[in-house]
Amino acid sequence: MNLISIQHQIWSTKYILTHCTKKHILDRLFVWNEATQESEQIYSGIRVGGFTIQENGNLLLFREKDIALFDRNNKEIKHIYEVAESKHFQRFNDVIADQNGNIFAGVMSETDINGGFYLLKDGFEIAKLVGDSQISNGFAFNKSNTSLYWVNTSKKIIYKFDYDHKTSQISNQKEFYSYTDQLCDPDGIATDQDNNLFVAKWEGAGIDVINSRGVLIDKIDLPVKKISSMTFGGQSLDTLYITSAGGTGSPSEALDGSIFCVKTDYKGKLEFRSKIGFVNPSS
Repeated sequence: MNLISIQHQIWSTKYILTHCTKKHILDRLFVWNEATQESEQIYSGIRVGGFTIQENGNLLLFREKDIALFDRNNKEIKHIYEVAESKHFQRFNDVIADQNGNIFAGVMSETDINGGFYLLKDGFEIAKLVGDSQISNGFAFNKSNTSLYWVNTSKKIIYKFDYDHKTSQISNQKEFYSYTDQLCDPDGIATDQDNNLFVAKWEGAGIDVINSRGVLIDKIDLPVKKISSMTFGGQSLDTLYITSAGGTGSPSEALDGSIFCVKTDYKGKLEFRSKIGFVNPSS
């Protein structure tokens, strides 16, 4: 039974791809103000595959071939770290900060062998944790911060790791939920206060709600096929902001690329902020 209905469409875009507050809108980045119901463009430049909010409110942008700091006050962009040129590395794709302020950063590559995700710690200590993925996608933590979920889109599988919140290390990778028998692909994810996992379905026209035992318990149907990601918002964190990818511009795809606001019976969690310093980032 679908307990959730669309409240309203808050944004209509004509871009090829849009993602919500954790992702990119081609070469532009926007902030949505819930109080005024208005959006503001704050960034335009190199494409951003994911970002985190730093403790001081600035943004750490994971772009195509580099990592940059965006100062929210003066709108200045400071190049921090450049990825070594490689035919296997295409770009960053989705990131998340943990409770220690470290960052898990996924990448897209030409082959499964060279993809996966990395752990970035303060002082720009970078280590590759997992490979075997051409397209790395969403990350999410459970409520107690003992598990990390990760989407391997190229394999159509969501994995679950044991997560040590003291060291930010992961272990015991195991399959949590598979989409190998479906035409859609898992994309962005989020978790709520009850440890349910919300999965955006690319080419699936909706979001799946999966409980902590790996059982599908609900679905959120949407009027567009390419659902890319979501985040919880609102004063009670019970509203989902859901993003989609644009279509061809035909009348039948008029809503494609929109961002939808959905009031739910679930309550989300606040995202952690990153705490990354920049001492000798290239060393």
